[in-house]
Amino acid sequence: MSRASPAESHFSPFALTDKVPKGKIFSWPTRVATWRRNEMQISAPDSSQTASPSRLAWIDNLRTLMIVLVVNMHACVTYSHVGSWYRMEEPGPTRLVKIAFIFWQGHLQSFFMGFLFFLAGVFAHHSLERRGAGSFLRERFRRLGLPSLFYMLLIHPFMVYVLLGYPHAADRPSLSVLYGRYLASGRVLSGSGPMWFALALLIFC
Repeated sequence: MSRASPAESHFSPFALTDKVPKGKIFSWPTRVATWRRNEMQISAPDSSQTASPSRLAWIDNLRTLMIVLVVNMHACVTYSHVGSWYRMEEPGPTRLVKIAFIFWQGHLQSFFMGFLFFLAGVFAHHSLERRGAGSFLRERFRRLGLPSLFYMLLIHPFMVYVLLGYPHAADRPSLSVLYGRYLASGRVLSGSGPMWFALALLIFC
């Protein structure tokens, strides 16, 4: 039986299990490292050049698909009134339409977040080994922690202020007063909104 060419292995990553050391075929970190080596061989066949770790296009495509489904899910909440979101469109849907929304949203929630966490966990091991603990934690804080803080400190309170109609209500406190209360009361800690996923990755992955 002839061995698969590099190009064939590129499009069929599970065909690379024959290159994984015996007894570690089902080790995800080992398999991920093998996929990355194969990508580097394809993108830089000249072994005299130092190849930098490349991204796996099919993994990026999977992540993109899951993110599109996440956006679709939250858009559905606005019109279905199934769940909670910043804005709920009125009037609500009919019972038949709401049942269809429940079926679709329940189907999405059954797998997409778990799959994103799974992918993050698989690649976190390789990133930790490659960067070292200190660099890994700094990179995680820069990519996950800082955007979450920015959202919690600035975007979330401003969105709530606008969506609740405060700028058009004469008897409402000003934005600066409400923002001070938002920080002093500790509600800022619960203002992660859609960034909860980034915070969970920061803690667990």
